[in-house]
Amino acid sequence: MTTCSTLSGLLFYKGHRLLAVCLIVFGVVTVFGHMTVQYAFAHTCENIFEVSTDCDISGWVSLILGDVILGIGLSVLFLALTHILQKEQAKIMGMVETSIDDSKNILAEQSRMSRQIKIYATQAFKNDLGALLLCFGMLHKFSESGSDDWVMNSDVDKLLGKSRKIFGRMRNTIHLAVGTIDPVRLDEIAKFLTESEDLVDDINRISAKYDEIKKKMMYLADRLSKDTDVV
Repeated sequence: MTTCSTLSGLLFYKGHRLLAVCLIVFGVVTVFGHMTVQYAFAHTCENIFEVSTDCDISGWVSLILGDVILGIGLSVLFLALTHILQKEQAKIMGMVETSIDDSKNILAEQSRMSRQIKIYATQAFKNDLGALLLCFGMLHKFSESGSDDWVMNSDVDKLLGKSRKIFGRMRNTIHLAVGTIDPVRLDEIAKFLTESEDLVDDINRISAKYDEIKKKMMYLADRLSKDTDVV
């Protein structure tokens, strides 16, 4: 829009500049014609066909030498200026069309990139949800093993570390997906991460919360799949 406005302003400026030139030339030629034709001669010529600097011509000869020639000259001048203006207009319209095409290409490329980011982010969320579900499932099994020191197991530490890495990836994906994925869906994922992180920080609650967290994961994965289908 800005480029089109600039080009239109340029055409407007050039058109008014040519109009101003026409008016100036018209005024100058008119004054010059009257001065040379009407007042440059001393007295009226005796012969109506006589043209001399010693006498003042009159009648139809004065009309031919004055107004008619002046009109023809101005007509030629206006035609020439009109031709120049039309060429400038055609050039500017070509620039406008090029600018519009470029804008359409940019918008199309932005739309394509947005779709690709959405597809990538959606798949990344689904992959991370699957990996997180696996980690939580194994932690849940450890919590139900009946061992009092299950939290001291080295595998539990590895699962917790992996879960925290997945949380970090998903938060980065949220920032990437802003403007491409439904904001409501991103808000749901962010709330889920907060709840899951709290659970990891207090893994003794994992048995009580596992079914709820699993259900939430399955819901988010399903909604993300449906969002991908409408891309």
